[in-house]
Amino acid sequence: MLKLDYTGSDYRGTGFQLGYEYKLMPTLSLELAIYAQRSFGNGLSLRIPIGFNFWGIQK
Repeated sequence: MLKLDYTGSDYRGTGFQLGYEYKLMPTLSLELAIYAQRSFGNGLSLRIPIGFNFWGIQK
């Protein structure tokens, strides 16, 4: 399953996440996600961290 999420908060700023979830078994899935987030902090600086996540989820 392909996922696209938008995030936004006063504390962490705004950003997006693109992910793919693969079901290994009915109760176990692997998810791979790439995300970028923009944070304004005190209003004077602009940070754009880009990250990568990979994890297994048991549901």
